[in-house]
Amino acid sequence: MITILLAVALPVAVALPVAMASEPASLPSSRQLLAQKPIAVERFEASGTQAAGMEAVMQTGPWRRTAQPLGLQLLVASGGLGLILLELWWFLGASKPATLAASRGDGIQQITITVDGGYEPRRIRVRAGQPVRLAFHRLDPSSCVAQVLFPDFQRVLDLPVGDTTVLELLPEKPGRYPFHCGMNMVRGELEVVERDAPPGE
Repeated sequence: MITILLAVALPVAVALPVAMASEPASLPSSRQLLAQKPIAVERFEASGTQAAGMEAVMQTGPWRRTAQPLGLQLLVASGGLGLILLELWWFLGASKPATLAASRGDGIQQITITVDGGYEPRRIRVRAGQPVRLAFHRLDPSSCVAQVLFPDFQRVLDLPVGDTTVLELLPEKPGRYPFHCGMNMVRGELEVVERDAPPGE
C-alpha cells in the first residue's frame, strides 16, 4: 500500500515545482508593462493629432459653415409664412358663396357634396322648414374624412370610399350650422335661410 502511494505521489511532487517555475515566465514582467506605457501614450497623441486634422478639414472643406445673406433668410422666412397661411386657408376654407340646394317636386331640397380633400361645395344654402337631403360622395381614401359630423343636429354619418351616402335633415330655424370630419380638420357649413328669402340672399 505504501509502495502504491509513493508511486503516485512521487511523479506529482516532481511535476508541480516544474509547472510553478515555468508559469511566471509566460507573464509579462513589471519592466515590460512599464515599457508598454509610452507606446500607448504615443498612440493617444497620434489619435489626438488626427482628430485635430479632421476638425481643420471640416472647417476648411466642403462642410464649412457659411453665413447666409440676410435677403435669403428673409425669403425663406416669408416662404414659410406663406405656406402656413395657405394651409390655414385650405383647412378653414375660402370665402366662397354658398351653393343653393335644388328643390324637387316633393319639396325635398337635395344637393350632392363631393368629398375629395375637402367638401365641394363647402357652403350649402337651404330653406328653413323644408327637408334637406345631403348626398356625400366620397373619393378621398384618407381616414380623416371617413365620417362627417353635424354637431347641431347630433348626427354622425359614415362615408365609405367610392360610395354615395345620404343624410336627411329638417332644419327648423335659420342660421349657420357647421359640419366637419372626424378630426375636425375638413369643414363645411349648412346655411339655413328663411323660407321666403330670395335665392341670392
